[in-house]
Amino acid sequence: MASDMASPYTSLLSPTSIRVLILAPGNPDDEIFCWMVKADLDADHERFPTSSPRPIESMSVAEVVVSDNETRRFVIPFDIFFPDDDDADQRTRTHKFQRYSALSYVWGDPSDPEHIVLDGEKGFPVTPNLHAALRSLRRPHEGIRLWVDALCINQADYEEKKKQIAIMKRVYEQAEEVIAYVPQPEEDEQNILKLMRMIFHALNLSGFMDGAQDRDVTEPQEPQELKGLFTSFVTSPAPGAELLSWQDVSQTADIEAITAQENLAQPDRNPFLERFGLPTVDSPLWNSWRRFFSSPYFQRIWILQEFASAKTLRFHLGNSSLNADQVMLACYAIKTYSGAKNAQYMRRDGDPREQMQKAVNGLQLAWTMFYERTELRSGLLRQNLVSKLKSGKWFLATDPRDKIYAVLGLSRDGPSFQEHVSYDPAETSEIVLIRFARLLIEGGHGYDVLLQAGLGGAMKTGDMKLPSWVPNWANPSLRFNPVRSTSAYNSRATMASTLRILDSNRLSVRGANVDKIQHINQVFPQSPSPTSLHTFMGQVVKAALLIARVIRETGKEEESPDSAMNTLFGVLVQQGSADFDNDELSALRIGFRSFMEWVKTVAFTLRNERQSREGQMAMVPVDSPKELHMFMDKAFAKTGCLRFCATAGGCVGLVPEQAEVGDQLAVFDGSAAAFVLRESGDGDGTYQFVGSGYFQALGESGLTGSEAGQLRDFVLR
Repeated sequence: MASDMASPYTSLLSPTSIRVLILAPGNPDDEIFCWMVKADLDADHERFPTSSPRPIESMSVAEVVVSDNETRRFVIPFDIFFPDDDDADQRTRTHKFQRYSALSYVWGDPSDPEHIVLDGEKGFPVTPNLHAALRSLRRPHEGIRLWVDALCINQADYEEKKKQIAIMKRVYEQAEEVIAYVPQPEEDEQNILKLMRMIFHALNLSGFMDGAQDRDVTEPQEPQELKGLFTSFVTSPAPGAELLSWQDVSQTADIEAITAQENLAQPDRNPFLERFGLPTVDSPLWNSWRRFFSSPYFQRIWILQEFASAKTLRFHLGNSSLNADQVMLACYAIKTYSGAKNAQYMRRDGDPREQMQKAVNGLQLAWTMFYERTELRSGLLRQNLVSKLKSGKWFLATDPRDKIYAVLGLSRDGPSFQEHVSYDPAETSEIVLIRFARLLIEGGHGYDVLLQAGLGGAMKTGDMKLPSWVPNWANPSLRFNPVRSTSAYNSRATMASTLRILDSNRLSVRGANVDKIQHINQVFPQSPSPTSLHTFMGQVVKAALLIARVIRETGKEEESPDSAMNTLFGVLVQQGSADFDNDELSALRIGFRSFMEWVKTVAFTLRNERQSREGQMAMVPVDSPKELHMFMDKAFAKTGCLRFCATAGGCVGLVPEQAEVGDQLAVFDGSAAAFVLRESGDGDGTYQFVGSGYFQALGESGLTGSEAGQLRDFVLR
């Protein structure tokens, strides 16, 4: 037994070798004892059944000398195998792969550590959160095998960290299960379980999702079952999906089914989940739901990969567990079939703003995790690194370099960048960000890099100062939402050929000046909440007023009010930046008209913006048409953190928060998108890159592309 044990950080044997932690059994207050063993991912029988023998779990007894007078014995699990029949030595052997569960958790503050006994050595430091997780997962009578990044990777060995990152996705994929440690107070734990059952019960009564019965939300579900219940909806949600009619509900004396029949039979009522027993917004159950999504767990960048890669995933709440795929399904059901929507359940009147924002942000980040998990389970990695960097930028990382490294395993082209991973202290975050931006541009992704770059990213963050054309993927507080033009996608190769990286980290790009910003409004809010909805409504009204001003200033009084409103609608949903089908576009237009009518009904005027907002602005009413909800979702997604502006040439559109009056608009050769530039002021003819913009013309005027001005080379610094 002792010969199979290894000291914590002897060298790993191969590029696919890992360490597995064996957690000894114990009572709640006992000291924590652990051992390390090595395992080879390439010896996993489930993954490589022809080359690796079938493992058999066996129990061994480990001894630890606690003091001069005390020796403790623990029963711990080991995987063994029997050699082939023709092997002269018929004794069992330790399997090269030890089956394990992977722990997904938040490291927490390392400044005041707890201590464990590791490989017989006392005093090994771990963070309090990891210590609590090990204590919570420990069994009373037999040990368990875990993979825990803080312990199983030598964090002081930069080269080992680089190699382990290259196989991190496999570590979580090959785990028997991934345990997401999200501890909750006992009352919240019970409330969350109760709420989940009520959501699925309402789904069952409503018939909205065929097969979503009253299921045990604490038990894992088969992947194919979840694919039918979640993936088919999430990957291609159908706007206005057909709902079951009342005739589809079986005739029964059950009072709940009768209620369901009545609710589905009334054409003048929207059959949202609230009609079928979903708790009202003021239910205390939602308080626990909010606190769950406020957990730091949903904010960490490495957890994005851990969550997505897991074969089986469960939330460990403390005393009980919750199937993570069922949480995904519940959130999707509320988002799609609830009248109040997820955002409304994430807030409560009177909650502190910071607490409410944590819940809203937590759910938004959880949605990113849900989508990544759905994509991986479909067997496809559809996006390249440059796209994954955008979706991961809102997450947090202790080491800013991890904002890039943590998404390599989720990217289709991630393996080609692994050689550029480095944790050497000399490789600062600034150096890493510039290097990856250069690599992406040299690889033909310059257009996508520029869509994520701008002055917001180049602003000084701590001791880091970046060129304006380098996206600051390390800054999660950066309020910047790039916009894009569909027509630009057809010319990526052309634009890539015009980009040249110069000395002193400057970028040359060929293009032409086409317009400049003449008027600009304040920033649209990032996400829905009572306060942000009030702000959003105000910005929409101001945008309408700015359109009217442009019509007067440009002498286009012949423009009809309907034409002006169509322009406003087009900008708010960035109509030209995506391929909307006719049904979706029609539904969004209906929702826009409902929104404008709703603005009138709540008697919103610019004069009362400074008045107390408490009780003044309600969220979207539960009985509102589903088209209104569709429009609100789309408009918040397309305008968040951007500013509505008008150009000297009579166009209106959206620009980054950092844009100012007088900034120039340029169209780069090979792209139909407009980019915002600002003269650097150094007299050397260079520019600062402010960001990308979306514009829509009034009447026949507009941004006409490179022919509007003479082609030239812009040098961005």
